[in-house]
Amino acid sequence: MNDPRLIDRNGRFVGHPVMSKRTRLIGCAHTAFWASLVIFILSVSAVFILGADFDGMQIESEETVQSMWNLLPTLSDPSADVRLHDERIIWYTTETMGITYQAHSGSSPGRGPIGFADATTGRPNQNTRERFPWGPFPGGTHRATNNDSFKGLLLPSDEDGEPLPVVWYRHKLEGLKSPNETVRGWNWTFPTGTVIWEILTVNHQDQSYVYEVRSRWRYADHWLPRVYRPFPTSEDIADVLVNRPRTDLGAAFIDFARRPVVSTATIVSTETGNPVFGTNAGDAFNMSFGIDELPPLDASLVALLLDTTAFREIDGTQWKPGASSPVSSHDFHIIPNRSLLPIVGGDEVTCSRCHDSSLTSSRRFGKNAERWGWVRGNLGRRNEGGGILSWHPVRPSVFRGRLSANPNVEMRKKWVDGGIIERFSRERHSRKDYRRLVPKHLEN
Repeated sequence: MNDPRLIDRNGRFVGHPVMSKRTRLIGCAHTAFWASLVIFILSVSAVFILGADFDGMQIESEETVQSMWNLLPTLSDPSADVRLHDERIIWYTTETMGITYQAHSGSSPGRGPIGFADATTGRPNQNTRERFPWGPFPGGTHRATNNDSFKGLLLPSDEDGEPLPVVWYRHKLEGLKSPNETVRGWNWTFPTGTVIWEILTVNHQDQSYVYEVRSRWRYADHWLPRVYRPFPTSEDIADVLVNRPRTDLGAAFIDFARRPVVSTATIVSTETGNPVFGTNAGDAFNMSFGIDELPPLDASLVALLLDTTAFREIDGTQWKPGASSPVSSHDFHIIPNRSLLPIVGGDEVTCSRCHDSSLTSSRRFGKNAERWGWVRGNLGRRNEGGGILSWHPVRPSVFRGRLSANPNVEMRKKWVDGGIIERFSRERHSRKDYRRLVPKHLEN
């Protein structure tokens, strides 16, 4: 029988909502004061998540939202933890959001007005499920075999407690064939104070366990990535194991945790580069990193550690000197099997490797005349956090199943009616809240 907490690989709920194990065991990781505070927040929020008007903005089913809610870990930073458990978060998966990209709607690349096409069925583009590093999966998990993820949008509120909406508008994009040309496409801006959450799970015996929480925080002039893990360093988990009853696996792991990293690897994208855009082979992604292979741990202990440990912000901390994260070949461990999390360092520089290319031409890194359109997401500035790849305001029926782009764009109606998205207005949307983080050469 499926565990109530399980979400399948497509983000679909396959169980029934029950009280989270984490709610029952949270006291193992905190003082009585913080445990009481967080449990109170969770209890109050659980009422709102099923009953408040804001729940009408969800695009997941009620039981799926509850399932996601039950999985959420505790963050050691109380301010971040409250935001993670905020009842106003709109949760989504790749399936419910849909994967779309902008492209010309004509019969050949570069012809016709800009619209939206389905990345799962559309013409050749970097937004496909297989294209590294732009595929619709969390960075470093493109090879993993036992993992899932879901995401959430938390908007700030105005002085009356109403959400500040995401605003959309027409905007210049770099040309499909040349950066010296521009076309009129679509863009959207998140208000200052927005937080985008990404919850990563490792699955074992019909249960899901969160192993990492990623987030992007919108400030006035940039996006700041913040990553949370239960064990930012190998010493952190070694310290826990030292204080537990001794086992052979535990003793071997403690010894491993205190040994240095001895192996390295390099991952380079297969993109050939495009001289028109000034890019070379490997420019899309090129990184060397340390390989630190985890030894086994008892599965029941792994489950307990992931379920009861408060997650801390890594803030650029390395697992070991030379490796930002370990790797694993085990069916169940503190990270997924075959994941490459070391390529996601958790700092602004490494997180920008992919986000900097949002809404750029699909030919920027490869001179391929068959490529259509632009990388998914909204515009962003290099070295200022880039754009957001996973979220868009477009109604899925506009693009789903379309080989070519649909120029008749419609925004998601329930979000329009609920004030989650609005068309940009200079009178209603101040620069203080809605500074556009677009490349300087595309500023209007």
